[in-house]
Amino acid sequence: MKSKIVGVIAIILIFALDQASKAYAIDWYSKSGATEVLKFCSLVEVWNRGISFGMFGALESSNLIFTYVSLGVILMLFVLFVQSKCNKSTFCMGVVIGGALGNLADRLRFGAVYDFISLHVGEFQWPAFNFADVCVTCGVICFLCLEIIYHAKARVEASGDPDTLSVKKY
Repeated sequence: MKSKIVGVIAIILIFALDQASKAYAIDWYSKSGATEVLKFCSLVEVWNRGISFGMFGALESSNLIFTYVSLGVILMLFVLFVQSKCNKSTFCMGVVIGGALGNLADRLRFGAVYDFISLHVGEFQWPAFNFADVCVTCGVICFLCLEIIYHAKARVEASGDPDTLSVKKY
């Protein structure tokens, strides 16, 4: 039960921080325009109608399609979240759900996701992103690492097969 509470707090906190950061960035951009914050990081304004990196944004009805896809993914993650018995996995899923809800809120309110962080080095420029994107990415990476490191080890140990690949603790 404690893990569910921590996961729900993660969902609420990440959603709130995402929406607050976007409101701040929208206000900042309206007053100052694009601004270099660090030598490699700028605040910009990008309305992303597609998915990652703006892919498929030019599709007709892309916002409607991605809104439904987002809802489906969030519902699936929420079912996994409720069923999870692993505290760490529950937290990771909460981080992903919070970020996904933040971007879904943008789609519902604005018809696009607001991206405002731009990383660049020399001529190379990474596509703009937002706090929710960072949370979704980090949550998925953490979840996959947990699955590989902890849960795979438990499956190997439970199999009792000495020829099965074992995971060493360091």
